[in-house]
Amino acid sequence: MKFFHSQRETICHNRRLQQGLTRSSPLRESAINATGDVRTTMTIVKSLYLDNIRLLSPLGDSAATTYNAVRASISGFADDLFLVPGYERIKAARIPEAALPPLSAALLMEGLTSRQRRVLRLSAPSVQALAGDSGALDAPLIWVVAPEAAQTRNNFAQQAPRYLAEQAGVSLHPTQNKILPYGRAGVFQALAEADQMLQQGQYNHVYIGASDTFFDNRSLAVLAAHNRIASRSATNAFIPGEAAVFFRVSRQPLSKSAIALGAPGRALEQAHINSDQPCLGAGLDQAWKQALDCLNGSQVRTLISSLNGELYWARELGVAAMRNSAQFSEGYAHLHPADCYGDCGAATGALGIAMACQGLLENQIQGAVLIYSSSDHTPRGAVLAAR
Repeated sequence: MKFFHSQRETICHNRRLQQGLTRSSPLRESAINATGDVRTTMTIVKSLYLDNIRLLSPLGDSAATTYNAVRASISGFADDLFLVPGYERIKAARIPEAALPPLSAALLMEGLTSRQRRVLRLSAPSVQALAGDSGALDAPLIWVVAPEAAQTRNNFAQQAPRYLAEQAGVSLHPTQNKILPYGRAGVFQALAEADQMLQQGQYNHVYIGASDTFFDNRSLAVLAAHNRIASRSATNAFIPGEAAVFFRVSRQPLSKSAIALGAPGRALEQAHINSDQPCLGAGLDQAWKQALDCLNGSQVRTLISSLNGELYWARELGVAAMRNSAQFSEGYAHLHPADCYGDCGAATGALGIAMACQGLLENQIQGAVLIYSSSDHTPRGAVLAAR
């Protein structure tokens, strides 16, 4: 499946035509919220339902604790032992070592990099929680990891499902597990591929995960050499973090806590942060337009972004926001939670979705939410969430 669409016509548009829906005859359905009350939705045209969020972040071990920490502007930053040039210690958002299980003895001789080892340790608790007492996942897993973690000579991308199963002590589904090395925006590709799998009717649901860490000396050294790690001498930079996020998606709600998602928008940005081309925001604008096509006669009331402190991303956001301003309500809220838990790499997009879902569940966020994320490389993605 390609990461971007060559046309602006999205899955949502086609689905509206198939269902006989138009802007003048919006889809309205009854849904049961967590208290059992029946209320009317929908502000978006639905593609998927998401529930059963399991995560581990520098702010907590659940979506609720992480979201409420972000809402209260609680910072997960602390002085780190890593030194940038000039022997200056950095700020970082690490998950406490005591919260992570040790690496499985069976993986010690697999030639894994320190980043790969930590990603596996980060992910294991969430996978164990999804498996529950059965000790097995009953559907395929699409797992998003950083390109730097996957594209190594030890064939991590091919062996990752086996490694994850070993580390978590669970059995993964025997077929169609997949690794996506797309970075921050990878979760939107995972949503698209999960929707495609579910449309084929073979599975009732699919699991999606996204995990990453910057706490690998080689990764930090490369970023510090390019002045991308925040310090007194590097202000156009980010604070490194880490996280693992896993959840279940389906085409029908499987629980009262299920949150509706529109079809994800995906695009490629040729003028990415590592290129020499000027940032024109074309890729993010295209991803937004595809996602916003799922608005059902409403406007976006909350934006959750992947801004991390680097100016490049703010310029890109400015272009997309200006070109799509008619789709946003006046005075819409803008959340950039990396201010609290740092840049979590390939887990960023999934964390943003988890924050949106938790805010909607707690009625702290209302109406349509647009979540987007941009990778260091070309991928850009966005999706709408509503309840």
